[in-house]
Amino acid sequence: MCGFGGNQLSVELRHLRYFVAVAEELSFRKAAKRLHIAQPPLGRQIRDLEEEIGTPLFDRSRNYVRLTGAGQVFLAGARETLEAAARAIAGARKATRSAVPVPFRIGKFGSFTASFLSQALSIYKDSHPNVSISLFGMDPQAQLDGLLADQLDLAFVPTLDLLLRRRVAKQIEAQPVLRSPLMVLLPAGHPLAAQADADRPDKAIPLSKLSGEVFLRFSADQNPSYTMHLVRECRRRGKFRPRLGPEGSDHTDLINLVATGEGIMLEAQFLFEEAMARLRSASLAARVVARRVGFPLVELVAAWSKAHPSPLVADFLKALESVSRLRKGNAGRSSQP
Repeated sequence: MCGFGGNQLSVELRHLRYFVAVAEELSFRKAAKRLHIAQPPLGRQIRDLEEEIGTPLFDRSRNYVRLTGAGQVFLAGARETLEAAARAIAGARKATRSAVPVPFRIGKFGSFTASFLSQALSIYKDSHPNVSISLFGMDPQAQLDGLLADQLDLAFVPTLDLLLRRRVAKQIEAQPVLRSPLMVLLPAGHPLAAQADADRPDKAIPLSKLSGEVFLRFSADQNPSYTMHLVRECRRRGKFRPRLGPEGSDHTDLINLVATGEGIMLEAQFLFEEAMARLRSASLAARVVARRVGFPLVELVAAWSKAHPSPLVADFLKALESVSRLRKGNAGRSSQP
């Protein structure tokens, strides 16, 4: 919190950043775009700030936004405070680099993090050489427990796992890392594998169409929440209870079982593509067909505890954003003729 006028006020640095952005843009729409947030929450934060201070900072109309006299005075002080905070942060980071290594404990879950974590770690270590990073392979539910017990500083979990534990989710902050369509993996001879619409080859298969199929799944010791998600979503969205088939310990086992006709499997598109890239088997690729399922995008989030926040998380999230920009740039270049 920041103190102004001799009184302790509940004004945080984010309020000041939001205020300065609106004051410089003189437009809530432009400021929201600059801050990468939606416009309504920005407006609420500014109103909360004005209520806390006790005076309007902006004159608003349909045609313009202008600073009041109090707003002009507050702008100068807000800028000074943000600059002082930036200097303090830079000084702390400089001291950290020359001091004892700082531990940073990150949870990961198999292939879910393979596509981006190594790149993010490389970028992060370049600017934080004195941070000692430890990686712990854990299933999503164990990662959430680790965050609450202060055994992990950062975790990577599917949003679906947060939905299974709503009380835990209230104690967690999260930021999306990637989103991916859900695919159904079918043996090449399956009737649904050949039913792609000629005009819309990527048209999704309704989940209800999979009723009666045998569903392959991860073994409980590898991914204990997979079967829970499978049953829950088939019943909720497809209105059927899935027939549970053989289990596999990893993607390779399950994809091979699909190819031999033992059943079908639901999998995020990015996980399937990475598994096939690792296998590099043309014969296997010819025997397994992936079709999109009518289902919301599968989302993976970076999560951390509200009660035990690590100061290292913010910069690591920036490294993740850098990886995301690099991936989007590479995808754009690869799509050019």
